Amino acid sequence: MEGQRCSTHKNVWFLYNDPSHAMYIKVLQTMEEKSTSDNFNDEIRYRVISFLKKLDNFDTILTGQMYLLIFQSTTPSSLYLQMQGMDLLQAYRMVTKTIDSLQQQGQYFTCIMDATNKFINWEKDKLDQCDSEIVIQGNFPEA
Repeated sequence: MEGQRCSTHKNVWFLYNDPSHAMYIKVLQTMEEKSTSDNFNDEIRYRVISFLKKLDNFDTILTGQMYLLIFQSTTPSSLYLQMQGMDLLQAYRMVTKTIDSLQQQGQYFTCIMDATNKFINWEKDKLDQCDSEIVIQGNFPEA
């Protein structure tokens, strides 16, 4: 199950600060099609629209970029810890290195914001090429 989840997040978002192969646009386009399709009842279309509004907002994209950075640090240790016959000393070193890396990531907010903006700009370009009606939120909502 862990391998599937890792694979899924990489397919949707792809890699931190590298959206070029992400399926995110396909997900948004599919949901946009379903939200206007007469093949679904009103309740289904309403749920799709609600989900689509969550996916195309700045908070979700920022959170996705944050998780990708976290997964970059935790995935090697996680995969190693799932191996049979692992070396406990090596596992300890990997976990310690992962903890140090995660603690340092708290200082990377500017880089995460840059990656988020890069993803949003890429996403807007792709949606413009498809003549999509989806509007991507480019910043935090006004309070």
